[in-house]
Amino acid sequence: MESATNTPRYLFRRNVHAGISHRVKDREKSNVFYSIATEPVVTRKSIVRERNMRPTTVSSVVNELIRDRLVVEGDTTSPGRKGRPETRLHPLFGRLGAVAVFVVSRQIHAVLVDIGQTVLAHRSVEVHKDSTSDHVLTEIRNLILSVLQDPCRHDIEVLGIGLSLPGNLDVRHGVWLKSTRWTGLYSLSLKRLETEIGMPVHYIKNLDAECVYILRRYPELSRGGTLLIHWGYGIGASYADRGTVLHANAGLFGEIGHWCVDPAGGSRCVCGDVGCLETRAALWALLPGIRSRFPEAPELEDEFGRFLARAPMRELPGLPVAIEYMATALRNLYQLFYPDNIVLYGPFTERREIFTALSRAFHENIVQFNRRDTSLRAYKMKSEGEIFGCTSELFRHSLRRFLSADWS
Repeated sequence: MESATNTPRYLFRRNVHAGISHRVKDREKSNVFYSIATEPVVTRKSIVRERNMRPTTVSSVVNELIRDRLVVEGDTTSPGRKGRPETRLHPLFGRLGAVAVFVVSRQIHAVLVDIGQTVLAHRSVEVHKDSTSDHVLTEIRNLILSVLQDPCRHDIEVLGIGLSLPGNLDVRHGVWLKSTRWTGLYSLSLKRLETEIGMPVHYIKNLDAECVYILRRYPELSRGGTLLIHWGYGIGASYADRGTVLHANAGLFGEIGHWCVDPAGGSRCVCGDVGCLETRAALWALLPGIRSRFPEAPELEDEFGRFLARAPMRELPGLPVAIEYMATALRNLYQLFYPDNIVLYGPFTERREIFTALSRAFHENIVQFNRRDTSLRAYKMKSEGEIFGCTSELFRHSLRRFLSADWS
């Protein structure tokens, strides 16, 4: 899966007004911008031909897009031996931006991203595991302010802040209830950021943000039910039905890493309970054993993925048991949702042998329950999912405003 920092990509719907009341000309304006944003060579005449629109309508729409600085005219292209040269139209993705905040292990990152998902500025900080709620909030605020002061922001209208956060998140009230990554974080009110920075703030669980992304990046996953599972530093899940992510009001849905799988003889989990799935399969739990054999094994998921790609499988302590526990967790999730698609991501399933072993064990476990074919696949994702997922609402709201037609 491509990195958000390398490949500009417009992931919003052809008609951003879908689902709300809108006019035909609003839909036409959105359709025209979609064509310009997603196709390599677009001119006014090509839009007329391919969209079957009246030339006067296309002219009105394009003029508005140029006026609003969402589109710019470029060089000319020749239609062939006959006909006049046509002027190419290019999207100005850098017209609108948003700040995305996300967490990798115990690092907090803040990036400024544009509509095309290009990262324009990036800041990060390592936050100690014993940090308090106030300290974590201070670090987040400082990162956001630093990104907003970056020189690249000069010509960008920043729409707001998107927070993609792990753990238990009360989205309705803007409260980060708990994260096992920081023992001192408890009931952190995120609404203070909105007041202190003076911008809208959108909150979403990290797995839900990833799920929003894969549904747009791979539209076929919007057919039926899709279960997304992260297996990395922690373990979690998100579920979407026909393209809509199911969000729990209290933000507790999907915390499968803290399912109790070994209550009698299990180890103490970072959450305080005993016998959680993460104690058997999460990176944080496996790392001490792996480092006893490979002291250089890193903690950050991206770095661990590169280490795992070249490590000898048979010499990784705890891995066979971790695969067994993950296969059981997949079976339980399958019996709960009976999804059409299961998507796995994280450093473990990036290794083909691990994914193959997990897939085999999973299918063996569901033989008696398997009522239909379920697609099981593994994707390699870095930060692009969380970046898009936590900022998409901010962009969508603004695009609906800009892509409402003014012409009559």
